[in-house]
Amino acid sequence: MELADFIRRNINSDVFEIAAQNPILKLMGATAENYEPTKTYMRIIVIFAFTITVQVVLPCVLCAEGKVKESAAALMIGTIVNIIFDPVFILLFGMGAAWATILGNTCAAAYYIFVIKKKKTFLSLYIKDFKPTGKIVGEILKIGFPSSISNFVLSFLTVLLNNFVSGYGNNAVSAVGVSSKLMSVITMMIGGYVMGYLPFEGYNYGVGNTKRVRDSFWFTGISSTMFGLVLAVPFALLGSVFMRVFTSVGEIIEFGMKCLHIYVFCLPFLGMQYMMTSTFQAVSGSQGI
Repeated sequence: MELADFIRRNINSDVFEIAAQNPILKLMGATAENYEPTKTYMRIIVIFAFTITVQVVLPCVLCAEGKVKESAAALMIGTIVNIIFDPVFILLFGMGAAWATILGNTCAAAYYIFVIKKKKTFLSLYIKDFKPTGKIVGEILKIGFPSSISNFVLSFLTVLLNNFVSGYGNNAVSAVGVSSKLMSVITMMIGGYVMGYLPFEGYNYGVGNTKRVRDSFWFTGISSTMFGLVLAVPFALLGSVFMRVFTSVGEIIEFGMKCLHIYVFCLPFLGMQYMMTSTFQAVSGSQGI
């Protein structure tokens, strides 16, 4: 507990106080009961936001040059580390889940950097090789801006969900958080699977091989749907077992199981959603929502 108190005191910086003001936290669904933990969580995430940026950007870059396995592996590393250390930081150290999130992102980012430094790649981490041009920036914005809108919409829906659930008490909020973290394992697995489709589709579209474009489209859509169904089974049948890894509170477990069952119902469609987004990015570059 002394270590946790020391860290909390050291992140109590006025620089990040602005990012954790009352109106913003209330907008995110914070209540009087969970305001202080939410404030602390937000400060930590803001301070270490660069690790999240690296963890988001580098897999896309590696995937673009065909290193799909490495990209998917790092995503899984980050998610698994996050889930394993969530109960450790919460229950053992009393430091909160934010540190597990940062640790997971840092491990994933470290793996990406290792791949770039140690394996054969066209990428460079040296500043001297950073030579942006108007054309490059324009192409990045053309493809990335629609995706950023999509992510913004998802974040907005999460804020709405938090506000709605907060009316049912802290246990309900905790249940949603735990069930969402569990589902992130499956979404990462499906996302990693579909990640291999994006460069393949783009390469074949670029050389005009429309047959392989169509074949890969249908194969990825069907197989990712089946993959989602298979992954949904253990969470549908053993939801309470997974929830008990994080908490022993009966109300949280019960509410979390209901959340898991709703998430599981959506999983078969998740692969198709990822695949359609990847398809638009691969063949048009400007409609990837």
